[in-house]
Amino acid sequence: MNRNDRTSIQLTDLSLESVSNVFKFLEEFLKIDNLDLDVFENKIRKFNILEQYFICEYGAEYFSEQKLKHLSKHEWIDDEVFGLIRENSRNFILGIEGMRRSLRRLAAVYKRKNIFFKDLPLLFEEDAIDHRLPLYFIPQTLENYEKRSNVLAINKTTFKKEVYDIFIDIFSKNDIEWFFINSFDFKNNPYPVCFLYIEVHDMSDFNNRIHQLYISYTQYYESEKKKYEDYYADYIKQLEKGEVKKVSTTDKGLLLIDIDKIKITDIRKKFYSKPKESLSLPNVSKTDFTKIMFNNFIHIREKYYRKKMENSDYQLKIFLKSIENSIRPTNNL
Repeated sequence: MNRNDRTSIQLTDLSLESVSNVFKFLEEFLKIDNLDLDVFENKIRKFNILEQYFICEYGAEYFSEQKLKHLSKHEWIDDEVFGLIRENSRNFILGIEGMRRSLRRLAAVYKRKNIFFKDLPLLFEEDAIDHRLPLYFIPQTLENYEKRSNVLAINKTTFKKEVYDIFIDIFSKNDIEWFFINSFDFKNNPYPVCFLYIEVHDMSDFNNRIHQLYISYTQYYESEKKKYEDYYADYIKQLEKGEVKKVSTTDKGLLLIDIDKIKITDIRKKFYSKPKESLSLPNVSKTDFTKIMFNNFIHIREKYYRKKMENSDYQLKIFLKSIENSIRPTNNL
């Protein structure tokens, strides 16, 4: 048992006003929001760390399958709403478990250092970092290079299998699936970037695997980046020579190739004279990897939050820079 587990966290650590606010929130979350997890994650932000912990702790208890059975007898709820609440409760219980454990650890750290919960901070203002690592590249150029199709890069299925192979021994398949969705940008990815609560138990082993993923991905990226840039550099040369035919599509999406060639206008001449600048893609750095680590792994965010507790002016960009060193193999390979 570590120090945080030994630190007692009780409801009486809250003020009476905070206790009232916690249970008022839970009642409104049930009756007004029908246990919608997305609404929960937005509204809980206005509470401090300890209040959030008890909201999760008692929410998991009050909104369990067993406790919700009595709701069907209440006049304010009809069968349709009751069915929605029961369905949402399953997502809610699963969705907050990692958050609940993390909040308890943070509250314990604060209590050990401050004894009392006076001036307890909010859980800070940072949202998930809107960043994914690309598995394909989209031309950001004039007229999207004559409406040509996106050039697909990394084979998503092949790379996804590699991600599974790296993490399958330490994470569940569900965690790996969401890590992949949350970390990599691929066609038809319907989900916004969010905070995940994937927990790590062996830091040394985890660091080795993250380093392995970093090496694997950067090798893919550099290879496909070169193919992308070479492809469009060659396309520009063909345009300059007048060798590219006009292409259009029908209303049904069928490709039509015209016998006429694309003419280089003055605007295009100005643009095509700088192919390197126009076609350049950014390098993928360790900083990019720290962003996806921050979004997905709760121990990374907890480390940052602890630093914010000690210094409210501490900046996220400084923290991300500091954890770049963790993306390296450890000695016990």
